[in-house]
Amino acid sequence: MKEPDKQKRRRNVLLLAAAAVVLVIVFLLFREPILGLLGLNAAIPDGPLVDSDQSGLAAFLPDEEMGYSRIDFTNAILGQAREEKEHIVLEQDVLVDTEISNALANISLFRKTKTVHSQGTGQYTVDMSCITDESIAVDMDERTVTVTVPHTVLHAIVVDAENTTFEETEHAIFGFGDIKLTQEQQQLVETSIQDAMRDKLDTPELYARADEIGCLQIAEIFQPLVSAVAEEFVVQVVMP
Repeated sequence: MKEPDKQKRRRNVLLLAAAAVVLVIVFLLFREPILGLLGLNAAIPDGPLVDSDQSGLAAFLPDEEMGYSRIDFTNAILGQAREEKEHIVLEQDVLVDTEISNALANISLFRKTKTVHSQGTGQYTVDMSCITDESIAVDMDERTVTVTVPHTVLHAIVVDAENTTFEETEHAIFGFGDIKLTQEQQQLVETSIQDAMRDKLDTPELYARADEIGCLQIAEIFQPLVSAVAEEFVVQVVMP
């Protein structure tokens, strides 16, 4: 009685193995319809994860061949931008002449006048703290990293007090002695000098020159950082 039992068990094992093979063959032949019925199509993608506009997760995943991603370039640039903040791109010398005068009771016969020659420097800067993730575009095909930065502004005017010169005081008939200014009058003169310098520095031509120089300088700052990620990439800096 034992032998027939062994044969029966062997036959059952063979039948189960054959059934398993048939199931595998059927699954391979009808894989898509079966997955569709089970709602598992999205679970097993046919190709690699792709995001053509680089706005999703794929934009931040390392390239399988190159080993870097968009976020590597972005982190390098944003880190340096935070350190730079207000970056001076151009310092422009400026010279203005200011006339100061005073007169007793505003009577011209007592007037005294003096011309002041003032030198200064206008500083044009780019606010690199405005650079955000959205300011950086990476083109993997063209191997370029484009950074959009704000236009330059006239950030400060520095008056060189040591090189300020005064001409001799001119006197009216009864305008004796030198000009003496109160502290309030002195502040008004300093404000007048600043305003005169700003008028000379606040021109479209100087802003255009500062913008051009700024784009070149900032590209030079970011290029080594981008090259450290992938040496074949080139940095382009533009302004809106």
